Amino acid sequence: MYSVAMIKDSMRITHNKLDGQIGRDINSCLSALTMAGIAVKDATGAFKDDPLIDKAVELYCKASADYQGQGGRYTDAYESLRNAMQGCGDYRS
Repeated sequence: MYSVAMIKDSMRITHNKLDGQIGRDINSCLSALTMAGIAVKDATGAFKDDPLIDKAVELYCKASADYQGQGGRYTDAYESLRNAMQGCGDYRS
């Protein structure tokens, strides 16, 4: 499930100085996915525990942080995954 700890682990961050920014990036990604018509919540209103949504959040956060100077690469990967999810009935809201 997408969390600040998950993103910090994927970016090998061990301090807490960026927790607020990472949390905002996670929320921004979930909002962007929702605006793109991707269901990030289940029928009960709880956030889905889904590996593709997790990956989209990770890519979005890495793009936002320009992780390892590869922000453009992560943006392209996020957009490709988002577009694929938009076309899949399992993810339509």
